[in-house]
Amino acid sequence: MTPVLPCRCCGALPAADTKFRAVQSVLIWIGYTRSPGPFCRDCGTAVFRQLQQKTFMLGWYGIFSPVAALVLLLNWAAMTHVTRLAAPTAQPGAIPGRPMDPGGPLTHRPQVLAGILAPILLLTAFVIYTRSSAP
Repeated sequence: MTPVLPCRCCGALPAADTKFRAVQSVLIWIGYTRSPGPFCRDCGTAVFRQLQQKTFMLGWYGIFSPVAALVLLLNWAAMTHVTRLAAPTAQPGAIPGRPMDPGGPLTHRPQVLAGILAPILLLTAFVIYTRSSAP
């Protein structure tokens, strides 16, 4: 039998023991952020969206950019554990915390859209430049 763990952010139940990540990549440098659970549905969704946004914005600008794609996929896989949970409820006898606000979906965040468009525009500019400078 698996132990019942409260959400690490607000203390609510039920919670899923999962981990979300973010990656930042610039030239030859790469940095990671890890946020281990357990998370309730609302806190997990909020952390997922924050770290996905960070990866979309900062993960594409180095030689390790394929790692950003892998991290995005790993986070979506981890998110399946959180989306299956029921609404968070306060743990009996505990001081209740307030679940995090998940915010808007990733597709409605301008930072995410800019993070997706920026590498496409940079790659397009690079291709145009190399073709125009070719003999």
